[in-house]
Amino acid sequence: MKNVRMTIWIVVTVLLTLVGQGVGVDFSDGGIHNIDYSLNNSVSVDYLAPDMHTTVNLLTGGLVHDLAPHHNSQVTMSGGTVIGNLQAWDYSHVTLSGGYVGGVLDAYGQVEITMSSGTVSSSLRVFGDSKVTMSGGSVGESFDVSNNSLVTMSGGSVGGFLGVGDISQMTMSGGTIGLSINVSAGATLIICGYNFAIDGNPVGLGTYSRSPVSSRLTGTLANGDFINNEFRGTITLIPEPATLLLLVIGSIILKKRIN
Repeated sequence: MKNVRMTIWIVVTVLLTLVGQGVGVDFSDGGIHNIDYSLNNSVSVDYLAPDMHTTVNLLTGGLVHDLAPHHNSQVTMSGGTVIGNLQAWDYSHVTLSGGYVGGVLDAYGQVEITMSSGTVSSSLRVFGDSKVTMSGGSVGESFDVSNNSLVTMSGGSVGGFLGVGDISQMTMSGGTIGLSINVSAGATLIICGYNFAIDGNPVGLGTYSRSPVSSRLTGTLANGDFINNEFRGTITLIPEPATLLLLVIGSIILKKRIN
């Protein structure tokens, strides 16, 4: 009887813990689950049974409270709504080609996020060796990159601040940032484009630092979007691909003439 009571106590404790962590419904069977209906709960993927490589597709008409993929699972959003947060953990993969996230989109621990469309109402936060490729879509507030993460941005929009820190690297060839850009010491921000100017003064390609006082960077990004933002920290300006190709061709022709 004592052992039975102990077992019941352990089970109840685990269940209460899971409820407290907001597990709700957990898909952990290695299958593919399409959510095109209203699920009045939070959803986790491969939390209770790690590394099952389960896939959850949130489709048009689908609605969940929070969504949390774990341990090499896959979440794709082509429509639907996450009322709260989408928090990805531990080598999981998230693809956004539509849909709406009402809170934050977080990546913790070698997560891969690909965003080509859709809306994140609050912030996009990237931690712990994670990787983000953003070619479209919108982030309503800030975009924070830290902890040795890697970001490529070729389109889309961020309504607030962009922050790059903690030896992370970001390459920006398109997209728009609504407010200022802050690059912490040790981090790298590479901006690809042409016709750059700092505080109204045209500048060539290269590395520029501004701290603690910020400066304003203007120019045209590689995809044709305009950049017009105050920045603090160190940025590196490189040519867009067509200009780079012309420079390479020019150097080859010059070398042949010299020889």
